[in-house]
Amino acid sequence: MASLGSAADDAQYSIPADGFICTKDAALGQRVSAMTAAKIPLQSVGGFAFFKQNIVDNSSIMETLRSCLQCESFGLGLYRTLGPVPGAYSFRQSNPDLPVESVLVHLLEKESKIAIWKAAHRVKVPFFRGKIGLWQATHSELEGAGLQCVEETFENGGCCIRDTRVFMEVLNGRAITFAIARRDVLERWPPMQLDESLKPTVDEIQTPTFQMNVTYDK
Repeated sequence: MASLGSAADDAQYSIPADGFICTKDAALGQRVSAMTAAKIPLQSVGGFAFFKQNIVDNSSIMETLRSCLQCESFGLGLYRTLGPVPGAYSFRQSNPDLPVESVLVHLLEKESKIAIWKAAHRVKVPFFRGKIGLWQATHSELEGAGLQCVEETFENGGCCIRDTRVFMEVLNGRAITFAIARRDVLERWPPMQLDESLKPTVDEIQTPTFQMNVTYDK
């Protein structure tokens, strides 16, 4: 299993080839577990403070994102929590001819377990709209395409970054999830709808090379 941090440069090879890269991180797992236990809304001052601390201000994760997306300018397009739901889901329809344009960063609480279909972004698999609003493929279709299911257990928490076309299932625990995309891709996504009171918080996060795809409700 590839890891982040000192191996961030490997992301430009691991994610295009395997579709994902993972690391075990007890300190991160503790912060995620505290966030979920406190039931802090994701789209709140506290939720975005968590995002800034653990993504934007995390040099290892940001370097990994730059490496796998092969660009310096990207941004946030989606922020949600995934829990145990039967079925393998992806966030984007698969086109194997495209390079890595967007990824999902999953921050996993303690005792989380995921099943991820290695290299699913490199083949076309029949899919349908699943119950949680994402693209779903059956295990039989994924196996029929010659794909291997890899299970990862995060006893103390950690992080998984995957191509948005790769299918994954959360088997146990919670994954606070961020969709990150290159700026040209991000501009084509529907924006997140936020309360106008969050604009100062968003402005503190954004930089010339990191933007958030949002609109505000008055």
